[in-house]
Amino acid sequence: MRSITAWILLVMVGMGCGDGNNKKNPGPEEPKAVLPFLGPPILQERPDGSGYDSVPYRIPDFAFLNQDSLPFNQDSIEGKVYLADFFFTTCPTICPKMSFTMELVQERMVVESNFRLLSHTIDPLHDQPSVLKSYAEKHHAIAGRWQFLTGEVDSIFLMADAYMAYAKKAPEEPGGYTHSGFLILVDQNRHIRAVFDGTRSELADSIAQTAKLLLHP
Repeated sequence: MRSITAWILLVMVGMGCGDGNNKKNPGPEEPKAVLPFLGPPILQERPDGSGYDSVPYRIPDFAFLNQDSLPFNQDSIEGKVYLADFFFTTCPTICPKMSFTMELVQERMVVESNFRLLSHTIDPLHDQPSVLKSYAEKHHAIAGRWQFLTGEVDSIFLMADAYMAYAKKAPEEPGGYTHSGFLILVDQNRHIRAVFDGTRSELADSIAQTAKLLLHP
């Protein structure tokens, strides 16, 4: 609140003290937005043993296969900003909306070489790499930019928890699974920085602009 108040006062001073010549008295430059670090902070012991420091939560290491049956792990995404979600190809409810939003974000970020999209299936028994490949083509996924990942179901569910999302089997639900509709934005160091409602395709522009804050600080 203090920083917001200071900014408002600064703008008011800049507006009130000018002489009408913008070249001599330019207004204050608008500060760039700073994204928070989401997730529970981690206590890390100092090297000298003098105590602990609080460090931002980080997505753990992982190992999956992509739609081309190739290994994909944390090294594959090193140094990249990415948007992650959890879905399954036969989902009759929110997944088509989420995938459409991801597709729109891909379009808006096509010139950003350090941006990626990761979609994790929560139904790996059905969603074999060949199935994911067809789904990727259906949503015009750009090779190397949008990865569709599969693996052991328990590992995928644990990964959803790691992203502060959720996924589980639910025989009573349409499609047999229940999961969150989150799109999770992760920075170059695997820190979660923003979460969006993936069912709202109108957020695609906002998601892209937020990702660019991380790519171009």
